[in-house]
Amino acid sequence: MCGIVGLIDFGKRRAPTERDAILRDMATLIAHRGPDGEGFWADDERGVLLGQRRLAIQDLSAAGAQPMVSASGRFVVTYNGELYGFAHLRAQLAARGIAFRGHSDTEVMLEAFEAFGIAPTLKQLNGIYAFALWDRQSEVLHLARDPLGIKPLAIARHQGLFAFASEISAFDALPDFDPPIDRTALSQMLRYGCVPAPRTILEGVEKVPAGVIVSIRPDGEEAHERYFDLAETFKASEHAPITDPVEATRLLEHQLADVVESQMISDVPLGAFLSGGIDSSTIVAMMGARLGRNVSTFSIGFEDARFDESGHARAVAAHLGTRHEELILTPDAAALRAGEIVGRFDEPFADSSQIPTLLVSEMARRHVTVVLSGDGGDELFAGYTRHRTIPKIAEVSGFVPGGIRRAIGGSLASFRPEHVEAFAARMPKAAQLRLIADKTRKLGAAFAAEGLAGQYDQVTAQWPPDHTAVPGVRAETAWHVPEDEDPVVALQRADMAGYMADDILVKVDRASMAVSLEARVPFLDPRMISFAARLPTDMKIKGNLGKVILRDVLARHIPRALFERPKAGFAVPIGEWLRGSLKPMADELLSAQALESAGLDPAIVGPVWAKHLAGPQDLSRMIWPVVALGLWQRARTQRIAALKRRRRAAVPAGRR
Repeated sequence: MCGIVGLIDFGKRRAPTERDAILRDMATLIAHRGPDGEGFWADDERGVLLGQRRLAIQDLSAAGAQPMVSASGRFVVTYNGELYGFAHLRAQLAARGIAFRGHSDTEVMLEAFEAFGIAPTLKQLNGIYAFALWDRQSEVLHLARDPLGIKPLAIARHQGLFAFASEISAFDALPDFDPPIDRTALSQMLRYGCVPAPRTILEGVEKVPAGVIVSIRPDGEEAHERYFDLAETFKASEHAPITDPVEATRLLEHQLADVVESQMISDVPLGAFLSGGIDSSTIVAMMGARLGRNVSTFSIGFEDARFDESGHARAVAAHLGTRHEELILTPDAAALRAGEIVGRFDEPFADSSQIPTLLVSEMARRHVTVVLSGDGGDELFAGYTRHRTIPKIAEVSGFVPGGIRRAIGGSLASFRPEHVEAFAARMPKAAQLRLIADKTRKLGAAFAAEGLAGQYDQVTAQWPPDHTAVPGVRAETAWHVPEDEDPVVALQRADMAGYMADDILVKVDRASMAVSLEARVPFLDPRMISFAARLPTDMKIKGNLGKVILRDVLARHIPRALFERPKAGFAVPIGEWLRGSLKPMADELLSAQALESAGLDPAIVGPVWAKHLAGPQDLSRMIWPVVALGLWQRARTQRIAALKRRRRAAVPAGRR
């Protein structure tokens, strides 16, 4: 894994030394993504520069360093990612007479681009990646991300420069770079808790779409070519359904074991996140079965038993015989770091599970450089509550008159997590009870909504979909739900293209790479996506139980009693923290002056904060995005100030 940066000064308005200084500053701003070295390449005549910060995983020698030039000299690549099972592609290229200098996946990919073409090669690749490829012959820059957008890549245009980077924070190194906040993106961030692609929080900056090649030509024109389409993958599966449940379970276990084994290739220490839930436990079980030795596993918990799930991870680790490390946090210790952690994300991001994710990443990094994660299991095998409930709501609500439906939905929506406080305050399962209460509220709102898409909106929204907290702007729908197919499949696709891509994968990437840890996601291997798409819904959902087939696979490795329990999520008591140790910080960020400065309406946001503080209602799902916005702005201001100090220090005293 790495961090990549680059510039094109097509007009060649700046001197080579100035361009080089800008590029190096960009790389410095994302040095956390690659602490093992840096590399730069420039074509001064064409005004093209490529850079990389390296986290060495495979081929730790100089032969794996980047940017890398192809054997013919035509292509130059800077690449962030990891390819799995690329030996067959290397063999094909060797048969064509290509002599490899090292054994890195970068070199194989680079030579394949020249031999087969870019899109045809990407359709063969299996991995997580984002790269920039400069074609010296045609003078075109090609940018691409993996099919699901697991690895990030953003682009910016500023003062005649075209720039790209793994994180948008790198663009702060561009001269006089101070774009305004994209107000539509801001409204969406409040609604979803993150900024949905292709927007970013900054005007003029955008994310390269997943599964797309963006080609920048000498005259600045862009061409987009989609090489992967999730809808087509699901459509193709209709021609090869798996109908035998017993055979399906056997095939899934075999396929997942192969995928996990292919993703365990590493020249550095490797482990896994283990929450004790179905997804991570299955990954660890597959690792142990194929590794033939103990796996290093990592989990996090809380002293507050109401939110602590670490005992489940400990029990699974003991059964599987892993070398298990856990971090138990006091409420104050976690809360005190919350502001710093949120500020380390390159955009405002308000999934509060980002806090334990970064903390467990820090712990894991002290022992390993690569971890496997169970993310993606819920999306592939219909594990979210909404996969089971929304289709039922959609079916029932169609027979209920609108007025009655809205009345029933409003009644359910008024049920709040605090309603369980009276009898749950001292119960170990209070976090689950709160989750049930929160889901009841969301499902009530969904019942009152129109159609599958409207119901999905209500369930996924943090602020109401039609909120007006950003004056003059109403949040645009970003996570679209197709309504012309099996509703469960439609919801799965919506989650994969929206919630998973914009929230889950962003969280895992930024949290792990903030501490220079590579996180791999076996469930999102192309083979797993194709397999899951072939499964009928009744192999994923039975009654009120999701991920049925995955449960059956895991039951072959550990007793069901260790994992058959209500889903609790990766919860943190953010609502309590905001009333307690985080209140002084939140008060400052939620003052009328701060809200106006952030582009928000104090008359809308202020009463929400006051209502949360007054209790017992927990409105942290609405408050945390606003706090995250303020923390991001504060961190960005500090980052830019530090960059200016470094630049001043680099200038000889006589020239200042």
